[in-house]
Amino acid sequence: MSIQEVMREIGEFLATPLHTIGDTERTVGTTLTVALMVLVTWWLARLLSKFIMRAFKRRGTVDHDAVRPYARAAQVLVLVVDSLRGLRRAA
Repeated sequence: MSIQEVMREIGEFLATPLHTIGDTERTVGTTLTVALMVLVTWWLARLLSKFIMRAFKRRGTVDHDAVRPYARAAQVLVLVVDSLRGLRRAA
């Protein structure tokens, strides 16, 4: 089996329809793309939250309870924006 045949088989698998909502057909590929986007978004949001916590700590803020809301707000903002982007991608 050559590389071209393997790639064709993968392409056919990713194009396998799962279900249709309205006129939009959902495939294995779109489902995997959205799942990957959710995982990457979650990871980036956690990374940003940790970065904010470290930045405040470097500047001398030792009260984690005062900093945590800012880190959490940034994390939620990233999750919401990228989730909306993912939903638009899936539509």
